[in-house]
Amino acid sequence: DVIHRSEEHITAMNTLFMDLSKAESMLENIEAKEVDIIAVKIKAQENVSHLENSLKEHQKGGKEIKRSKIEAKVEKFYEVEKSQGRNQILR
Repeated sequence: DVIHRSEEHITAMNTLFMDLSKAESMLENIEAKEVDIIAVKIKAQENVSHLENSLKEHQKGGKEIKRSKIEAKVEKFYEVEKSQGRNQILR
């Protein structure tokens, strides 16, 4: 009876060790996937940061172009005013 229980105990221990080995393998796989997920997350954050910076640069460039157009229109307006003033003096 003791031998039979000992064999059952050994069988149960072997089963537990196999289950533990499977669990360790699953944990290693999960940890490996977690590392991949973290790497993808970091890359995505870098991409978002890059896109935000790019958007800011485009907005800044757009503002500069708009300001330049306004300045050109004002300059043209003064040229027209000056030209019209000369024309009135010549009349």
